[in-house]
Amino acid sequence: MTRLALVLLVGLVAGMPARAQRAGPAFDLLREVYTVVFEQPAYRLAFETEVAGPDSTTSDTGEATVQVDLDSGLPWLSVTFDEGETRRLAFDGEIYEVDFPRTQTVYVDSTGDELWTGSAWALMMHPAFGVGAHVFVQDATTATMAGMDTSADRPCERADFWMPAEEEGQVGYSLCVDVETAFPLESRLVDPDGTVITVRLTDVEWIDPLPRAAFRLDSADGFERVPYQDETPPLAVGLAAPAFSVEGEAGPLALADYAGQYVLLDFWGTWCAPCVGAIPDLQAKADAYPDLVVLGLAAYETDDMDPAAFVRQRGGSYAVARVDDALLDAYQVKAFPTYYLVGPDGRILFAGIPDRDPEAEDALAALLVSLFPD
Repeated sequence: MTRLALVLLVGLVAGMPARAQRAGPAFDLLREVYTVVFEQPAYRLAFETEVAGPDSTTSDTGEATVQVDLDSGLPWLSVTFDEGETRRLAFDGEIYEVDFPRTQTVYVDSTGDELWTGSAWALMMHPAFGVGAHVFVQDATTATMAGMDTSADRPCERADFWMPAEEEGQVGYSLCVDVETAFPLESRLVDPDGTVITVRLTDVEWIDPLPRAAFRLDSADGFERVPYQDETPPLAVGLAAPAFSVEGEAGPLALADYAGQYVLLDFWGTWCAPCVGAIPDLQAKADAYPDLVVLGLAAYETDDMDPAAFVRQRGGSYAVARVDDALLDAYQVKAFPTYYLVGPDGRILFAGIPDRDPEAEDALAALLVSLFPD
């Protein structure tokens, strides 16, 4: 989803007049929705997002203030989630901001690169928050009116759009529009794998326009404002790995204790979905290479979280310990997960951040194969 939000937003300015010529009742309804949004450009609302996948369902709730800047066609946003790792996000037409209470950080970005993910991305696909729907359905091969429905106990008229997926199958987009106000109450995105992403809006209240400053985040006490994509590279291959000693399940764990061995350091967190998803792969590496030591170094954990037990519950048996900011700084960890492979001489053989380098995990796997041949 890199830069998706920016592309979708700019699409309104550059593409809507030209591309809004798709014919049929479903497209007419979508155009009516955007007309209503532009005619009454400032409003507050409550929202619920739901992601129902083949194996699990997650949801978020919150409140938002939205205002369409009529000069640029861009929506200004201020969103507060009731729960979750990200509590607030904002966009004032130029700057994207999200806060992350776990690290007491407000991330700032001028491109929106990677900021709109999860529930935030789902909101952007709703016409009340941006032009994602308009741009998305331009490739629809089928667009039909699906009749009357209800959303949050209000009657709405539903339109369905189907587009070819990037690989195979079709992607569905459904919109339910309030019969009385023509305001979009619900959007629904259906992936080819059956995952359904739904956004429902309630308590819509039209308000007087607000100043642009209302769509910037105030830094809470102690919060640091930093660029979202901190491009500080990891430590270079060939450098001596910084020494450390951390408290593990059975006592202190020191890097020096593993001198003469290969040690894979995984900087991770229980709150980091890609990190959690990597636990089975890390355990597979530990199983495949008995001479490899795997250390899971958990960052920014709350006092009531036991990261070692968390790994055990997911089938991992490798050593796990908490780390502090000083160790993260020593290893220049700016993204999660970050991997380091330390050689028997204590020097770094590999440093990789999968979030930045899609080839990082493959490169690590290839290196391990070369170090531990059958």
